[in-house]
Amino acid sequence: MGKKKAGLVIAFLVAIAGAGWAMGFFALEDPAVTEAKKMADELATKMDTLSPEQRQAEFGALREKTRDLPEEKRRAVYGGMGQFFMQRLDKLLVMPPAERNAELDIWIDRMETMRKSMKEGGDEGGWRERYANMSEAERDQRRKQRLDRSSPDMRAKFDRLWDLLNDRRTERGMEPFDMFGGR
Repeated sequence: MGKKKAGLVIAFLVAIAGAGWAMGFFALEDPAVTEAKKMADELATKMDTLSPEQRQAEFGALREKTRDLPEEKRRAVYGGMGQFFMQRLDKLLVMPPAERNAELDIWIDRMETMRKSMKEGGDEGGWRERYANMSEAERDQRRKQRLDRSSPDMRAKFDRLWDLLNDRRTERGMEPFDMFGGR
C-alpha cells in the first residue's frame, strides 16, 4: 500500500473515531455524575436505617452534589433511586392490610417530619418555590416531560399509593395531603 492510500486509511479511521466520540460511543461518564450516582445508591440502600435528620442531611449533600449538573445528568443520578422506590412501592401494594398500614404509618410520619422541617427551614430553593416562579407554559412543559418519563402503570401505582396514604391519614385523624396544593 502506498503512502497516499495509507494516509487515506488513517484519515478515514480518525474520522470514524471522531464521529464515534462525538456521538458518545467512547465518552466516559462525568466523574461528578459517577460520584453522585454512588452517593444516591448508598442512600437508597440505607434509607430505612437513617433517622429523619440523617436522611435530610444525606439528601442535602446529594442535592448539593447535583445542583450544578444539567437536568439530564441529574435525572441519571436519581434514576436508580426511582427504581429502588418503585420496588418498595410494588412490595407495599401487595402487603396484607395490617402490614401495609404499619408501613404507611412510617411513610406518613416521615412525610410529616419532612414537611415540618421544610416549614421551619424555609425550604429555600425548594421545588415549590421553583414551581411558583415558572410561567404556565413552563409548568405545562414540565407536566408533559413527567408524563413522557412515566408509564401508565407507574402513574396508576402512584395514584394507588396516594389514595392509600390519604385513606390512612384520614383513619389517623389527619387531613388528606394534597401534593400540589399543600394541605
